[in-house]
Amino acid sequence: MAEPKTNERIAAALAHGLIIANWMGVIAAALIWLLEKEKSKYVAFQALQAVAYQLLGLLIWMAGLFCYLATLFGGIGLAALLNLRGEGEGIIAFFSLVPICALFLLWGLLIIYGLYGAYASLLGRDFRYLIVGPLVERYIED
Repeated sequence: MAEPKTNERIAAALAHGLIIANWMGVIAAALIWLLEKEKSKYVAFQALQAVAYQLLGLLIWMAGLFCYLATLFGGIGLAALLNLRGEGEGIIAFFSLVPICALFLLWGLLIIYGLYGAYASLLGRDFRYLIVGPLVERYIED
């Protein structure tokens, strides 16, 4: 593949970097893909990859949030049962703090990886996400 031009590198980096905008980043990266898919294979691949990665990240985030709420309400119920016997102190704190901290850590790692994709694209590298990259590549080839 030929070295991407400066405007192609910027568009690809923007598509990856929009991960910081949550669901609006997915929409903006999809718009970049729609506008550039006929003009540049590099931008098309990087933008479609960014859309898939960001969408997957949002789905993981929502599933994690659902699990968090389930454990929180389950923990509150368990604490209420244990409090009847005087043993439930601290359970609510555990069921509310540990999962939400893990969820924010996961979200932070997803954002950092997306920003690394933006950095690599800005340098003109042929960046691929670990799981999403090969899937998008197969989709484009078909």
